[in-house]
Amino acid sequence: MWKDTLFCSYWEQRLVVVLSVLALVLMVSVGVYRRAARSDSVEVTDADTAAIRQAFMRADSLHRQSAGRERRAAVVPVPFDPNRADSVRLSSLGLPPYVVRNILKYRARGGVFRTPESLARIYGLTAEDYARLRPYIRITLPEKEQAASVRQKNTGKAEGWWLRPSKFAEGTTVELNAADTTVLQRVPGIGRVRASRIVAYRNRLGGFVHVSQLTEISGMPDSLCRWFTVGPLTEKPIHINRAEAAQLSRHPYLNYRQARAITDFRHKYGPLHSLRQLELYEEFTADDLKRLAPYVAFD
Repeated sequence: MWKDTLFCSYWEQRLVVVLSVLALVLMVSVGVYRRAARSDSVEVTDADTAAIRQAFMRADSLHRQSAGRERRAAVVPVPFDPNRADSVRLSSLGLPPYVVRNILKYRARGGVFRTPESLARIYGLTAEDYARLRPYIRITLPEKEQAASVRQKNTGKAEGWWLRPSKFAEGTTVELNAADTTVLQRVPGIGRVRASRIVAYRNRLGGFVHVSQLTEISGMPDSLCRWFTVGPLTEKPIHINRAEAAQLSRHPYLNYRQARAITDFRHKYGPLHSLRQLELYEEFTADDLKRLAPYVAFD
């Protein structure tokens, strides 16, 4: 019975032998392949990874540069004024978006392109793009600057020289507390910087009480005092019984230690009625109180 069950024909026996041999060969081949793969494997280091990443980035950069060159090659430049062209016009010239933004930001801050070469200083604008656009740049200056340019060519004098205020004749006097920077610049020896310093110091003081206070300003010579007169103050700026220490110390004649001494006195003894009440404080000298007196209100 069992012989009938396990009996195989000749061809069936041959097939079993062939399949067995093929299975053995396959197992041996897989083992050999795995061993060869392990022996030939290469360890990838961080440096290799970085190099691969850099290579991909370089390829991407080259691709974008190539695309940019193709895009610019397709652009037909037209004449434009960098002082007036809007973002659409600038973009149509083939400029990258970040260069367009930089041009608009420069103009928003008050910048003016006075020559074609000044456009080349815009951050991000390549030499290639500038050379391509240079023949199409048309600068149109504001009317005042155009007139200045024409006058400079005709006279050979510095641009805008005739716009400077004429100086006062010797013997002229100016009311120091009423003059603005334009009037101050007409005084011989005072230019834009000195005029601005005088006005700023006057605002901090609350007004001048005598012309010699000009010498308290850095860089102001004594010789300027003869050009000025000073009228009485219309208002005393230091409300000594109401102002806090921080407010008091903003005045040029009071430092923070002196301001704290004033507020401490008020907390201990009540309102001040005279600056003589501060004479015993070491923070104040007689000269300090004398020059402070014209500015103090005791309300």
